[in-house]
Amino acid sequence: MSDQFISTGGGNTTRGSAFTYKNLAINFAVISLLFCVNKLGALGNLLSMFILALVAMQSTSGALKALSMLGLIIMGNPYIVEKSMVMTYFRFPLVILAGGRILFDLFTKRPEVMRLSFLNGLLLFGAVCVFIAPINGYFTSIAVLKASLFTYGVYCILAGTMVNRNGFSDLTLWFLALVAFISIATYFTIPLGLSHVFRGKIVSFGTGGLSGVTSHQQVLGSFASISAILCFSLGTFSRLPHRWMYNCLFLSFLPILWMTKSRTAVGTLLLAIIFVLAVAPFVVRGQKAMFKRFKPAKWIAAGTGLIIVGFFADFASGGNINEKMMGFVFKRGMGSHYTVTSEEITSSRMGLIEVSWDAFLNHPMTGINFGTSTDPRFAYTATILSAPTEKGFLPTAILEETGIIGTAFFLLFLLLFFYRLYCDENIIGIAVMAGFLFQNLGEMMFFSLGGAGLFCWSIIGAGVAIGYRHQTMRRP
Repeated sequence: MSDQFISTGGGNTTRGSAFTYKNLAINFAVISLLFCVNKLGALGNLLSMFILALVAMQSTSGALKALSMLGLIIMGNPYIVEKSMVMTYFRFPLVILAGGRILFDLFTKRPEVMRLSFLNGLLLFGAVCVFIAPINGYFTSIAVLKASLFTYGVYCILAGTMVNRNGFSDLTLWFLALVAFISIATYFTIPLGLSHVFRGKIVSFGTGGLSGVTSHQQVLGSFASISAILCFSLGTFSRLPHRWMYNCLFLSFLPILWMTKSRTAVGTLLLAIIFVLAVAPFVVRGQKAMFKRFKPAKWIAAGTGLIIVGFFADFASGGNINEKMMGFVFKRGMGSHYTVTSEEITSSRMGLIEVSWDAFLNHPMTGINFGTSTDPRFAYTATILSAPTEKGFLPTAILEETGIIGTAFFLLFLLLFFYRLYCDENIIGIAVMAGFLFQNLGEMMFFSLGGAGLFCWSIIGAGVAIGYRHQTMRRP
């Protein structure tokens, strides 16, 4: 399967572009096939892993596509993606293989990328986590493996976007098809009776939140929110043709987010949009063409108009809209009397936050160890192949796991990354990265390269890469 076959195009503004409806349909069909073939169980898992390995070995862009597809398959609906031990044993080797292809191109074609400060900041954070692991002595092997996998995976994704920046294949068409698949396939799971899955079992429609093509409503909420942020940013800030497609996809994710009943996902989208519209005039300072098209006043007017329409609609419905919204926010039944308290807002995460904070206070300098937990269930079930943790809130989680020392280097990496995007006026990259950080304030997956985090980091890589390729900017 050639790299040209599965992606080449971003827009008619880019030489060699192949942004056509035919190519989009081909990409969508390839993604659908790679996802649905896993219905065959071990044979399907083996086939999809083999194809992804072939794609990953072709080029840097092929490796980035393979990683994004793997991230989606790993968290796929269990009634569509029947995971076997093949998936367990081969997903990490595939990450290593894809990363190896990116590093090969990095060393041989773009060695100057290795001097980028934010990539070195990431390596430094990973090295600190590995160094303090034996000092803490708590699940050392798991901590070292998780820190190494996170650093390796994210480094390769971010380095790959920079290697892909001025040459190779354009990733736009592939990621447009990928987010379109998440939206369209999720809607198809509803009539098929596969739309609501909880703890691996199908539940009746309306029971719990929509999980769609993923394994859980929170996973779908995370995937849908970061995909919607990408679509919003591309539709608003890029020079791509057919921007109406991104705007339509953005709108298609709004009902999905509501049906997931994920407050974190909805809040992530709202915060990200507000944030990116607020900072855009300061980020795209050198792009005069974009300033002419980007008018903050129209967004303010549209938002104000929406609030006014919503107010009168709620009044006309006798307060029914307000009740539904409050029921969503506080996860109560409709028709209840609402008294808003701070305890209700934080109740679903406060227990996890308190546990992390207490662990940090007991180990303030170096934490307990990267990717570990003091939860007895973790201590009882954690293995090299599977050691999931549930944290829920990134700030206390990073303090708990790496202490003050590790957190300082983590913040350094974030600062250097955002500073690079700011200097390059890459507002699309800033939007998706900021959205991912907002997301991790309620659903912690920042370091989860063996789970939902892999897909989200792939979307970040896509946002950064497309931002460089399809914004009018000054090349450093």
